[in-house]
Amino acid sequence: MTHQDIITNQQKLVKVLSDISVGNVLDDNNHRFLLHFLVKQPLTVEEIKIEFQKSGNDKSDKTIYRYLKKLKKAGLVIEAGKRIFSDSNNQIKTQTLFARVAKIIFTPHSKIDSKPELKETALKITSMLLKERLNLKEDADLSCIQKQVDNIAKVKNELIADHFQSSENPELMNLIQTMDIYELYPILDTVSWILLLNENPEAVEEIIKCFE
Repeated sequence: MTHQDIITNQQKLVKVLSDISVGNVLDDNNHRFLLHFLVKQPLTVEEIKIEFQKSGNDKSDKTIYRYLKKLKKAGLVIEAGKRIFSDSNNQIKTQTLFARVAKIIFTPHSKIDSKPELKETALKITSMLLKERLNLKEDADLSCIQKQVDNIAKVKNELIADHFQSSENPELMNLIQTMDIYELYPILDTVSWILLLNENPEAVEEIIKCFE
């Protein structure tokens, strides 16, 4: 069967997502499998179904549409366009093509963010460690620490996104796309910290101000 794919919604190169609800969606292995199937090119529901079958995990059309709905709502998948073809009766038909929102998806995931009491404890521990390590006298303003943590996360995400936007290393790009999102995160997080300390050494100075 011959067909023509019309792409109307282009996939981005890299997308940084920070909404904690994204992590909840990615906790489902089937959602991550589906994202992996879409690494090379946009697929129709029928083609996604075949990929699940190849992995020994058969899924119905209804189930796949449910996965896609959740992934679209989380900003991980887009409707990329339409596949146009003619059936055995020469009737023109169309199927929706689905794609990852980006070839490289960087989505930090943390259970702490969804638990306020755990988040507050984590901030207290962070401030105590910093006070001891940096030999500071005053206790930290926890709201200030949280603000700096949020600022650092934002800068780190921007740095890693900017890096891949300017990368001209096809081997690197291809290798990254083969990795599961949860496998990729700790690698990119480490790199983003290195970039942060290299390009924004003043970040430490801003944190110290929280203890004044």
